[in-house]
Amino acid sequence: MEIKGFTEAVHVVQVVPPHALEGGRVEQSGVPVAPRGGFLVQVLGPMQLAWDGAPLDIAGWQPRALALFRIVATAPGRRRSRDELIDLLWPDSMPEAGASNLRYTLHLLRRAFGHLDPGPLLLQSGWVGLNSAYTWEIDIERFEELDV
Repeated sequence: MEIKGFTEAVHVVQVVPPHALEGGRVEQSGVPVAPRGGFLVQVLGPMQLAWDGAPLDIAGWQPRALALFRIVATAPGRRRSRDELIDLLWPDSMPEAGASNLRYTLHLLRRAFGHLDPGPLLLQSGWVGLNSAYTWEIDIERFEELDV
């Protein structure tokens, strides 16, 4: 791309520092893509998700399923307690109803990722988290590392 209006044309080049990718790849466009066997999660702007370099169709996901995934992906340690998730997603629900809603929403996410074994989400001892068996590239983490 050229920017006119200067005495000479200025060429804009996007530089992606290697530490910002942590094992990811960069296509010719300069946009990071998911590493082989890993996920790329983009939460800045419209949420996007890619697996093994290919975009996943999340347009059909229910809003609460998208919100739950986003909350877990951006949480410290990439995990949240079940109680926190219920409080964030269903603040006005009775505890039993909130727990039921959480189970159903997790079921939807497990179905969406059904082709992957092990599943990308872990449910352990009252916590929901991203499975560390996969590589996770999350754009907000790269942004925070740039320390702009």
